[in-house]
Amino acid sequence: MEARVRAHDWSATPLGPAADWPETLRSAARLVLDMALPAALGWGEASTLLCNDAFAALLDRGTDPLGQSFAALGGEFGGEALAALVERVRCGEAVPAADLALGVGPDGADSARVTLSLTPLRRADGTVAGLLAIVTDTPATGTERPAQEPQARESRAEAALRVSEEKYSTLFQTMGQGFCELELVRDAAGRAVDWRYIEVNPAFERLVGPPAALARGRRGRDFVPEIDPWWFETYERIVETGVPRRLEHRETPKGRWYEVSVYPQAGDRLLVLYDDVTQRKTAEAALREREERQAFLLAMSDAVRRLTDPAAIEGEICRLLAERLGVERAYYAAVDEAVGLARIAHDHVRGDAPSLAGEHRLADFAWSAEILRRGECRVVADAQTSPDVPETERPHLAALRIVACMGAPLVKDGRLVGVLCVTQSRPREWTGDEVELLRDVAERIWAAVERGRAEVDIRHKNAVLEGINRIFREALGASTEEELGRACLAIAEEVTGSAFSFMGEVNLETDRFDELSISDRGWRHFAMENPAFPAGKAPTGLPLHGLYGRVLRDGSGLIANAPHAHPDRIGTPPGHPPLKAFLGVPLKRDGRTIGMIGYGNRAGGYRPEDLEAAEALAPAILQALLRKRTADTLGESEERFRTLTELVPSLLWDADTQGRTALVNRRWTEYTGQTLAEVQNGGWLAVIHPDDAQETARVFADAYATGHGLERQHRIRRRDGVYRWFLVRHAPARDAEGRVLRWFGAATDIHDQHLAAEKLQLEEARQTFLLDLADRLQGQNDPQETLHIAVAALGRHLAVSRVGYVRAYAGGEIIERQVRFTAREEAPLGPLRLRDFGEGVRGRLHRGETVAVEDLDGVANPAFWRSVEIHSLLAVPLVRNGRLRAAFYATHDRPRAWSPGEVALFEDVAARTWEAAERAQAETELRASEARQRALIEGIPQLVWRSAMGGGWTWASPQWCRYTGQSEAAPLGFGWLDALHPDDRERVRTAWTEAEAASGLTLNFRIRSDAEDRYRWFQSRALPLLRESENSEWLGTSTDIDDLRRLQEQQDVMVAELQHRTRNLITVVRSIAEQTVVSSASLDVFRRRFYDRLAVLSRVQGLLSRSNVEPILLDTLITAELDALGAWEAAERILLEGPSVRLRKATVQTFALALHELATNARKYGALAVPSGRLQVTWRTYDEDGRTRLALQWTEEGIEGPSATAPPARYGYGRELIEKALPYALDARTHYALGEHALHCSIDLPLTDRRGSERTTGNP
Repeated sequence: MEARVRAHDWSATPLGPAADWPETLRSAARLVLDMALPAALGWGEASTLLCNDAFAALLDRGTDPLGQSFAALGGEFGGEALAALVERVRCGEAVPAADLALGVGPDGADSARVTLSLTPLRRADGTVAGLLAIVTDTPATGTERPAQEPQARESRAEAALRVSEEKYSTLFQTMGQGFCELELVRDAAGRAVDWRYIEVNPAFERLVGPPAALARGRRGRDFVPEIDPWWFETYERIVETGVPRRLEHRETPKGRWYEVSVYPQAGDRLLVLYDDVTQRKTAEAALREREERQAFLLAMSDAVRRLTDPAAIEGEICRLLAERLGVERAYYAAVDEAVGLARIAHDHVRGDAPSLAGEHRLADFAWSAEILRRGECRVVADAQTSPDVPETERPHLAALRIVACMGAPLVKDGRLVGVLCVTQSRPREWTGDEVELLRDVAERIWAAVERGRAEVDIRHKNAVLEGINRIFREALGASTEEELGRACLAIAEEVTGSAFSFMGEVNLETDRFDELSISDRGWRHFAMENPAFPAGKAPTGLPLHGLYGRVLRDGSGLIANAPHAHPDRIGTPPGHPPLKAFLGVPLKRDGRTIGMIGYGNRAGGYRPEDLEAAEALAPAILQALLRKRTADTLGESEERFRTLTELVPSLLWDADTQGRTALVNRRWTEYTGQTLAEVQNGGWLAVIHPDDAQETARVFADAYATGHGLERQHRIRRRDGVYRWFLVRHAPARDAEGRVLRWFGAATDIHDQHLAAEKLQLEEARQTFLLDLADRLQGQNDPQETLHIAVAALGRHLAVSRVGYVRAYAGGEIIERQVRFTAREEAPLGPLRLRDFGEGVRGRLHRGETVAVEDLDGVANPAFWRSVEIHSLLAVPLVRNGRLRAAFYATHDRPRAWSPGEVALFEDVAARTWEAAERAQAETELRASEARQRALIEGIPQLVWRSAMGGGWTWASPQWCRYTGQSEAAPLGFGWLDALHPDDRERVRTAWTEAEAASGLTLNFRIRSDAEDRYRWFQSRALPLLRESENSEWLGTSTDIDDLRRLQEQQDVMVAELQHRTRNLITVVRSIAEQTVVSSASLDVFRRRFYDRLAVLSRVQGLLSRSNVEPILLDTLITAELDALGAWEAAERILLEGPSVRLRKATVQTFALALHELATNARKYGALAVPSGRLQVTWRTYDEDGRTRLALQWTEEGIEGPSATAPPARYGYGRELIEKALPYALDARTHYALGEHALHCSIDLPLTDRRGSERTTGNP
């Protein structure tokens, strides 16, 4: 048979030429040919047959079995059953088959009925490559075969059998699978309790353990006494059922996993094949552990995201960690190396373990502190036996019920700042995965706690700021200084939680302390018996001693939570409430202490943050009092400023040094709808666009803190809900010594100008720097350099072809590279359309989802991906306020599997690098804003003047003199009328005479410009300044409105034209709808066609809307229609040729519809629908009967002839439009001819009407 196999033409079979067979097939073929038992091989999807001589002897001798399908051996009656068995084997199942017919003899009877054992043969990757069939029994058929030649034939058979057995033995000894033949050993009850090795191969010794030389004839328990009883139970069931099985099990004594194939033999014997799959099982377990850990970390992040209190965050994370690891105690210790303490605010304890909350000396845990300082985890399985734990510490740990423990350190800037610990009251071997989990949780608890502390600090500071705002609001309404003092003290008591308070100043003449105010709570607590201190009257002339004297002498804050034990204690006078806790802060002016504020009896005593809050409130209280004292002096000046603010068309406001708004002009109220009360306490931020509000609040806070003015642009909401862009200027007013007295601001509407410029994209800092990039990003102020550092680090770490950062614009549809890292030199990619990557990728990026593409299988546009050398992609988008702003990406020039760890790392680096870059960008923009502030325009652009009653001017600003050319004295009295247009002078004089009875004056007139030597329209507004209830003087401004009047006149013309166009457009839409309904077979067809035609009208209306600025050109119209249909993809097969032709507005709509129908048919059925098609559009102009006409030729070549799927003769709405509508509506001459392989259409129409002959060719 071996010679027959070599001579067989295998190239005609699914196996192909024998020279190309894989090594696995060759080995299997040799095994079958060398076997003494009848055996056959079925290989590949078709189970192509190869057998030995013994197997062939059982088949029909009239046919050659080699190369047939194994399933065909069953013949007409047994083929279906055999095919079902083959299919089971291909699924990986070992199958026995008894009394199976193989082939049909010459007389029609079954040639042989046999018992088969079918076994799957596997490739190296575990997939089934074929099957091995061994005949284990051949019952007699009732007809004996002729007797063989007696002696000689028997000798030859024995010799052949020996050769075959030698080859089989060689294969048996060298095969990679462990093999053994077993015989079960039973006890007196007949249960299998052991086995005896009949035969084993060397691979069995390597995989299972018992030496091959010693195993034969020995029992299994001789080598492994503790054999898992599962093996005996399983082998016994296989023997009883006679059904082979393939199973997986972990052999407990050796701790390894095996994939075992078991084949029952006669009696209690079994053939067993072993494959060691421990490595695969270990990898699967590690993968499950990583997935479970990641899920736990995500759930933990979700659980603490809503928490803001640091103690609550620590407690929740410790609880989740304890439940995850099944430990009795979990806690976080904040470490202060400076004082040598570890503070545990909260620990999660289960069972009866004692709590460790409180302060602990680091020196008591020196045996762990040193290794933790190096950033290494301290892991102890048994503190009572571990050599790492000093014996002197073991009793202390036992008392705390700490036997097994782990600690993960947090080292920041080289200092140990915290430790996350878990403990157990019994020994425990900690796994590497548990140690890594503890380290991951430690990093996250640090970030979460820091976030919580920052939020608590912000709330505390917000309370102080709110108190400051309230103080300045009270200052506006207080009638006396003492009343203001009591109101300020009440606010300070709320912020500090005090029971009572007082405030006073040092009398410089007497060097005594005079109390200015005592709070309402204080008066309720006092019951003074000394007549020198009458109720309701603050005492004065007090000596500078006691606790308040210490504050005044030292000029610094003081906390005395045990005042009775303080060295400066002097006691309290009769009637004074008991002093349980004291807090004092000085009032300073120009660095000198001029007074102090005292607080008393806060529940639980005063804390450092209370002192901080009181010190923050003190300057505001002092400022409010000083402002109250100077309010009368500033009254007239403020009234004049308020009048000026009403005249300026900008939005104006006035604020004090703490940011408290004191005044907004009427224009602010008219525009925003906010009153002055609604503006207070940051209420003005409510009308700032949500996208701008946070950044606006920040830059205003910076301005107040640094004393630098600012200039920025942001959106302000109009009272009807519409947001408009404003240029905002906010500048300080300083005294002679440079100190900031007040702040003045103005917001000028620049909405139209801003929309024409590129919008500034604000980036917000959301997270802290990524820890492993902190050193490289530290101190970076250049956003580009920050991104360069991040993408370079990612590129080297991931070993990919390209890593970069792209910005998105055009509504998130276009992306353009900003920063990139490449493994090799390559040309930069230009702007890319996001939809070219496929709708799936585009949608996920817009939704803010990470995109990971491992290969090009399944992508929507693989040709485009290959064109940009992207075969795998990982992208993390940045979405702000629902918009795609930017993305980090990594690409590779080969397929690449992105592991979950790489995806998580990429997302984390992207998020933290964005924050660093955005912060650097914000700092850069702030510096630029401050630079622009130094170059602000001095003064306002309006012409400002003052007038007496009746219109006689008393003063004119330099702007008036420069504009009109008048001298400083010329406009005084009624000399200013000389600069007015003569036709306006009398009207202006009359208006002034009538203004005396009115509260204001508004009128428009023309003023001569000396520089331009012409008159321009101005709007003048004036308001009276009230002095002793008499209108003694008027303050006015003149604003140039000449351009505005001209624009309004143009707008009136445009509105009239728009109304005319709208009526025409409605008529056209109605006509299109009626025609489309007639030519549409269904509502879906109507909708698609109707939308396409409306899109044409939309494009035409876009061209018409710009027709006053730029003409409508024929080539622009044609190009727009072709581009809208994606014809740019076939640009090399399109020819457009003709002069520049300007179209009349009246012809554009109908003509554009005709071009759209031609272009649509070309795209669907014509030249642009087939690769061989070509489209040529040419045009020219000529004169006829005094009119200029346009002749356009539309030619399509190489098209396919009409088919059953194409519209009959391509006749429909488009052709009807060309042949009927154009001649009727545009006086056109048209021709439309569709041939078998070409289409020709000509359109000839007039470019001018009969009343004019102006040519419309050439450059517009």
